[in-house]
Amino acid sequence: MVSRLANEMSQKGHEITLILLYNREQMYEIKNEVQIVVCSTPNTIKTRRLQAIIYRIKSIRSVLKNIQADVIFAFMISLVPYAVLAAKGLRTKVIGAERANPNILKKKWKLVIRIFSPFCDGYVFQTNGAKNSYPKNVAKKSIVIGNIAPECKERKKNQEQIEKSFCSVGRLNNDKDYLTLFKAILLVKQKIPSIQITIWGQGSKEKEYKQIVKNYGIEKNVVFAGFSKNILEELTNYQYFIFSSRAEGMPNALLEAMSVGLECISTDCDFGPGELIENGKNGWLVPVGDAKAMAERITYCLDNYDKHEQICEKAKQIRKKYSLNSVMNAYVDYAIEVYKG
Repeated sequence: MVSRLANEMSQKGHEITLILLYNREQMYEIKNEVQIVVCSTPNTIKTRRLQAIIYRIKSIRSVLKNIQADVIFAFMISLVPYAVLAAKGLRTKVIGAERANPNILKKKWKLVIRIFSPFCDGYVFQTNGAKNSYPKNVAKKSIVIGNIAPECKERKKNQEQIEKSFCSVGRLNNDKDYLTLFKAILLVKQKIPSIQITIWGQGSKEKEYKQIVKNYGIEKNVVFAGFSKNILEELTNYQYFIFSSRAEGMPNALLEAMSVGLECISTDCDFGPGELIENGKNGWLVPVGDAKAMAERITYCLDNYDKHEQICEKAKQIRKKYSLNSVMNAYVDYAIEVYKG
């Protein structure tokens, strides 16, 4: 999200600087017009937590002065305190951002929100649900801007072996609640023995999940495909996408699947799916943790394939609402609004 915004803003003539706290491998392409400054902590004080924090704050403040920054975006909760303290007394406006579900954050991060978010001049939320979870004095000066829908190919309309055209994408951890998905597949298998879903992703629960799938007797119905560097290309090979999360910020995986044009079945978790999917029109929503409801919806989709193309066409329209240009313009317009006060 940050790399795409930075690249697009720089191409529109805005002076963009990315301030990083760690000197790590660059995973995303950054345009030459974007300046990158690394404020990494020297090895001599890395183990001294307070000194390391003070060093980072001073380093960020020095960058803000040197580039005469109008606005600094803190794109993670952990970065909000640094931005607030580094910009104190400067003309630079601070805009915080909530990229997750604030209701499931650990206590220390909830404390950070309570202490530092009121000192931000503005705040960006991905969903209305996240916005409404924050203190009112922060929410009233904020804006809701969704993630960027990817530029991607559309799915291959292959109707052969349609019962094997299901996929899911996400880290293999508790928050994604794959246990509910496994139970749903087990239920569907009783009616459609050939049902198969491919799961793209890695995580700490991989070994455990593979054993659970084996215990359920659905090892032939659930395929663990691992990590893909080009997941958008992989998605084009399927017709359906299943999303079983317990909690989200705004799910990129679901946004990507809809953009490709898959018929999506998602849990109606906090937050995000309910703001992307209009139930029964461009996808389907089921209760969180309800394997029976998920299984019934999967079966319904297969039994009503005549409605498939209509839903997929409407799902693709999400690309217009969350296009790169519209999201970037929303960020720029809001930054100008906050700067002018």
